[in-house]
Amino acid sequence: MSRDVQTSLYRLLRADGQLLYVGISLNLGVRWKTHSGKKPDWSLVARAEVEHYPSRDAALDAERTAIQTERPIWNVVHNRGIRMFGPGVRPAPTSTTDPNPGTSSDAAILAEVTALAEKYRHTKARHEKAVRVLRRAEAERVAAAAVVEALRKPLQQEIVAAAKAGRSPKVICELTGYGPERVRQLLRAAGVEPFERP
Repeated sequence: MSRDVQTSLYRLLRADGQLLYVGISLNLGVRWKTHSGKKPDWSLVARAEVEHYPSRDAALDAERTAIQTERPIWNVVHNRGIRMFGPGVRPAPTSTTDPNPGTSSDAAILAEVTALAEKYRHTKARHEKAVRVLRRAEAERVAAAAVVEALRKPLQQEIVAAAKAGRSPKVICELTGYGPERVRQLLRAAGVEPFERP
């Protein structure tokens, strides 16, 4: 991909103006559609602001600067220590007078725990949705199997009646989709000997 192609930087904001996310894209429509399918709180997005840059590198630089200075709550890269804490609320900033320099502050630990909890909730919701889909599919499979079973006996009776009426096993195979051996088995079980090989 050419790095000299015009690239858009976008900001996604809540109705109250809080910045949710900063990103770049060559195709905003496709990118936003992707976000809407992956971001669990996409419904919070009320508006977007877009800026265009002459190259991907220029857009990447602007994106990094915007994330580091504006601190959007959904961005992770370039936004260390600031994560979503509940729907749109930020954790308290790290204290500049940390009594234990070089160790993680309570706010940073809380931000990491919050991020993991958010991933857990999102993954758990996806799992629960998949379980619901599987249960529906199993219910449909059971219902379809019941219909198949209910139709099996009348179909077998019609096959026997067709053979008694003079239809050849070959024609019966073509009409029913049964194989020749299955048609012969059904006819013999009903006491009808096929008069020709299918």
